[in-house]
Amino acid sequence: MPRPHRAADPPSLAAIERAAERESLRHALRHCPPEVFAAARAFRRTGNPAEAATVLLGIVGRFAPEPARRRLHDDRTQARLREDLGLNSLALLEIASLAEEALGLSLSDEDLRGVRTVGDLLALAHRTVPPGRREAGPGGPAL
Repeated sequence: MPRPHRAADPPSLAAIERAAERESLRHALRHCPPEVFAAARAFRRTGNPAEAATVLLGIVGRFAPEPARRRLHDDRTQARLREDLGLNSLALLEIASLAEEALGLSLSDEDLRGVRTVGDLLALAHRTVPPGRREAGPGGPAL
């Protein structure tokens, strides 16, 4: 005797929330390369600072004009955000806002004032990652 067709169980509230969070993150990083989205998801799961560095480099690259992006990859920690990458104050605020959204970190305006290079930005992000989540792992540049 055939079994009656039974609808699949509805997704749990937690599953719906995870999907919404994933889509919100995808939307926030829509102008970044796909590996930036993957690194942001990995950072949210593991807290691995190497993943956060990948996200930050991708976000900075998203705002840098095309010719300046080569400088970001050639000398990423010493590249000056304004002079070498051509980023203005508005771009720096957008980078900080997007980094906060993607990584769940809080970057204060006071801390951002001292950021001059990509290396400074990576160091600032490293300081804001909770100490229990700073274990470097494989998969990207360390902060």
